[in-house]
Amino acid sequence: MPFRRILLLLTLILPVKLLAQGVNFDGDWLGTVTVKDQGSLQMRFVIKDGKYQQFYYNEGEWSPAGSRPMEYYREYGDIAMLGWINSGGIWTENQSYSLTWVDANTVQILWARHVTNRSPGENGDSWNIIGSGELKRQN
Repeated sequence: MPFRRILLLLTLILPVKLLAQGVNFDGDWLGTVTVKDQGSLQMRFVIKDGKYQQFYYNEGEWSPAGSRPMEYYREYGDIAMLGWINSGGIWTENQSYSLTWVDANTVQILWARHVTNRSPGENGDSWNIIGSGELKRQN
């Protein structure tokens, strides 16, 4: 009988505990992304109310990235997808970021960058980079 009571108690308490640890991507996220055979780079995103701002690290300072004509941000459960598409001259580029919730202070990141260089009437060339890492919530 005590086993059943303990099991019932755990069944009632565990879902409440999991809900109390709710996923919330809002925050200032910073970390390192590693690209196989190419090294690593710092990435930073500030997410708030379903929108994000990306920052670039240059000469010891973080600078906000400019706005792009096509940006997106979506959350579903413990995953967030964000990214953008841009073009200029003969190139078109998109970058996508998948964030997976680890805990209140950590997300895993998967980054994909794809660029095409295509002059009118030519096939052009295409290249991509894929990296992964971990971002930490900054206080």
